[in-house]
Amino acid sequence: MNLPASTKVYIGPPARPMAPEVSRAIGTALGRIPEICEGHLPMVYIEGKIDPPAQVLVVVLEEGATSQQAKIRNILGEVLPAGFHLDVLEWRQNEPTLPTVRRAGTAVHLSRR
Repeated sequence: MNLPASTKVYIGPPARPMAPEVSRAIGTALGRIPEICEGHLPMVYIEGKIDPPAQVLVVVLEEGATSQQAKIRNILGEVLPAGFHLDVLEWRQNEPTLPTVRRAGTAVHLSRR
């Protein structure tokens, strides 16, 4: 998602987070993609883009990695309950908003079995 520099993005912990078994399944699935170094499930609000606020998946890629959107969508389709929608934001490690996402305390454990 490309946003103008002046866009206000609100990020925090969700008041009603998704079920723990769903977030664990997401972490296990994301762990199968080696280019992903972090995953988070914060609540995000961006007027006109993610409006009303929603819990989203923020995926942080390793430096130099190409987009993993297709793989992410495929594995989410395998693990999410029927009818469950989850927006995915794919970021680089230098994303200026990443420290705010980390402070929200919504990291998912990437199971690297």
